[in-house]
Amino acid sequence: MRKSLYLSLAIQNIKKNYRTVIPYLCTCIITIMMFSILDTLRTSAIVLQGIGGGTMAVILLLGRVVVGFFSIIFIFYTNSFLVKKRMKEFGVYNVLGLEKKHIILILTYETIILSVLSLILGIGLGLAFSKISELLLYRIIGMAATSGFTVSVSSMISTTLIFSAIFFLVLLNTIRMIAKSNPIELIRQESAGEKEPKANWLIALIGFVTLGISYWLSQYIHDPVTAIAIFFGAVILVIIGTFCLFTSGSIVILKALKKNKKFYYKTKNFTAVSGMIYRMKRNAAGLANICILSTCVLVMISTTFSLYFNIGEIVNKRFLRDIIVEAKNVDSQEIIVETDTFVNDVLSQNQLIARDLSNYEYSEYHFSKINNQLVEYVSNDTMMSTVTPVIVMSIKQSEYNRLTDNQVNLADDELLMIKNKYFKGDMLHINDINYKVTTIEDDQKMFDTYLYYATPIYVVVTNDSDSFYANSPNSYSVSRYLYMFNVDLEGEDQTRITDEIRNTSKSDVYQSTYTVDCKSQNSQIFMELYGSLMFIGVFLSILFLIATVLIIYYKQITEGYEDVRRFDIMKKVGMSQKEVASSIRRQVLMVFFIPIVMATIHIGFAFNMISLMVGALSMDNTELFAICTIITTLVFTVVYAIVYALTSRTYNHIVNPKK
Repeated sequence: MRKSLYLSLAIQNIKKNYRTVIPYLCTCIITIMMFSILDTLRTSAIVLQGIGGGTMAVILLLGRVVVGFFSIIFIFYTNSFLVKKRMKEFGVYNVLGLEKKHIILILTYETIILSVLSLILGIGLGLAFSKISELLLYRIIGMAATSGFTVSVSSMISTTLIFSAIFFLVLLNTIRMIAKSNPIELIRQESAGEKEPKANWLIALIGFVTLGISYWLSQYIHDPVTAIAIFFGAVILVIIGTFCLFTSGSIVILKALKKNKKFYYKTKNFTAVSGMIYRMKRNAAGLANICILSTCVLVMISTTFSLYFNIGEIVNKRFLRDIIVEAKNVDSQEIIVETDTFVNDVLSQNQLIARDLSNYEYSEYHFSKINNQLVEYVSNDTMMSTVTPVIVMSIKQSEYNRLTDNQVNLADDELLMIKNKYFKGDMLHINDINYKVTTIEDDQKMFDTYLYYATPIYVVVTNDSDSFYANSPNSYSVSRYLYMFNVDLEGEDQTRITDEIRNTSKSDVYQSTYTVDCKSQNSQIFMELYGSLMFIGVFLSILFLIATVLIIYYKQITEGYEDVRRFDIMKKVGMSQKEVASSIRRQVLMVFFIPIVMATIHIGFAFNMISLMVGALSMDNTELFAICTIITTLVFTVVYAIVYALTSRTYNHIVNPKK
């Protein structure tokens, strides 16, 4: 009988606290649904059968891990908010005779009810939307999806087990919070922390310094490898700086505004500033979380969309011809002749002609970059860990003259260099030799097929002597022969011819190692890679956006209930209804738009570093990336403003209800 009483109390509590419980329940359902969808797609047959199926599966798996990890943090955060909001209620139960074990039993029933509802609805919606998500993913990557509908039992089981474990950990954390409290503390918990915070100049200074360092690093970096290496360190600095500025920097600024009598002693400013400073320490963590989540959304959407919409340009730059055959370790003219022979034999058998042919021999040297100078590459762990690798492709002038119909005649200390974004100036220093460099354009698109990688690659033309190699006797080098051309085929036919050439090159007759690529096949690989990245980016952005909305909503409710008594006092001392409403709008506006302003500043300063990182993925269109970033920021700001408008109405209804 008593257990039924506790169950009845649990159900009544859920109904009574619907304003905070329903958003929490929706959050659990949505996270479970997203996790279930990604887990189902990850094992989809079409994903594994695609040209880049393994890559798509890995990306979906990483997305699943991120959703699972974020779900733990987010569910813990929202549940802690609900428990803290109800501490006074639990204290009353305790005073009226219910022991802590009875309160824990009620909370256990509540957790079980909400968990079962979340799992049933979340997994059910995951099954319902998995096919829609599959169709969307395959539409993005340009593949045909299956017409049937399959239910992944393994996905349902894994989702149930993982989130059941999360809900169990949440319950244990709630029990811990109740067990360590006493009745008086429970009753007074809601009003705890009302003391005005002090301005901590040291923490504020740390915030400004860490943000300043991260911003400076982003502007200082000029190559993709370094950008990738220090990115996560810069992210940590941004997170630390954001939390320090919101927790202490905001207090310092508000205290400064308070000392400004001309600004502070006005009705609208007095109530807004005093209200913010009174509880800013409590709000700071939530506002910092909103700022960081907003930044994550902006970065993911802008980068993944720009990569996806630039696929055509990326493929055209990476693959200057339809089919590219490359022989490695070319140590004799015989290998070059054999390469030409087996490629032309395959083309003749299929009655095809190689158009726009470009074939040449070159040497590849690996160096390392120290203090903006090229030095000889030495293969040891110490140098590898402290320097940025640089690759130099050396083409002899006789080959260059043959391909371009030029009559270049270079001295031993002279080089021609195909124009690229990494090299500036007119001198190249290797060991003790300074090479005079003349930068040229590759108008015929013959040599710069390898210029769009993360590692800086310089394509240079040297004279026909071996002086360039002689000056670098200890460097890693390899000789290569490139044979690339266009054919009057597209799509699967182009891929078929490429496969025939690839299979022929594997014959034991040929002593070199061959790589055979085609534009059509790689176009599909890039589509699958960047399409799945965009899909995951949108997926995670939706999840982070939901988290942002929920934090804002809960923050508005908390602010509303805390401000009821204070605004009642304001009305009693002479403030009109209009003045109170105006003060509410200003305070909410000032508090909740700071994170989006800060997130926009973060994106602005990080733009250089992020553009270099996407450059490592062959994205060289900075203008497109800038447009995607601006559009994403504007759209997100509009969505944020809508969320603010909706949640501020809830706040206003609590604090200043209409008669």
